[in-house]
Amino acid sequence: MTVSVSIDEQVLDDYKKLTTRKINYQLCRISDDCTQIIVDKSGKADSYAEFVAMLPENDPRYAIHDFEFTTSDGRKSSKIVMFYWLPDSSSIKAKMVYASSKSALRSTLSSIAVEVQATDLSDMDVEEVKARVVR
Repeated sequence: MTVSVSIDEQVLDDYKKLTTRKINYQLCRISDDCTQIIVDKSGKADSYAEFVAMLPENDPRYAIHDFEFTTSDGRKSSKIVMFYWLPDSSSIKAKMVYASSKSALRSTLSSIAVEVQATDLSDMDVEEVKARVVR
């Protein structure tokens, strides 16, 4: 099943805001008619935990976060992380549509340092993500 989706202009506008630190997260979803990747919500989360709490329990999302961490020598740093949120509880069709559309979004957005595929909240654990980011 090949799905061809376009990227809504708002996704690119919000991503630009994310890369310039005006916002620190962006959640994107596939439109109901499965033709576009659109912004679900975006803004500034007070913490990584708040960002994770925004992920829907049973529906996939593309989630992009400006992940802040402290380096081993004590410096504050951040990297843009793209999460493919594909909960086990979401439908097979939804998982297939998101999986087949991922490359369209990924190739459009530059500056992503790390990609994380998550099927449950344990995959979103802050220490797990930090370990991947600081590699």
